[in-house]
Amino acid sequence: PKVFELMREDFMPLLEKLFVAITTYFTQKGEKNPYVKARYLMAVFDGIGIHYISDINHFPLDEVRDILASQF
Repeated sequence: PKVFELMREDFMPLLEKLFVAITTYFTQKGEKNPYVKARYLMAVFDGIGIHYISDINHFPLDEVRDILASQF
């Protein structure tokens, strides 16, 4: 929590801008609930990032990227 507070001022505007862009993308695609779809995708990004940095040498990044691209 303390680390996040140190980063919040710089990090949150970037995260919010990304979230708006993703929500806009899903809105333009005609998604039923673009807000929820955007939150879901952001959570997927978080999970992928955590798993990648936890095991960089063995994480199948290219394959995960392909799966992600096929879903969205």
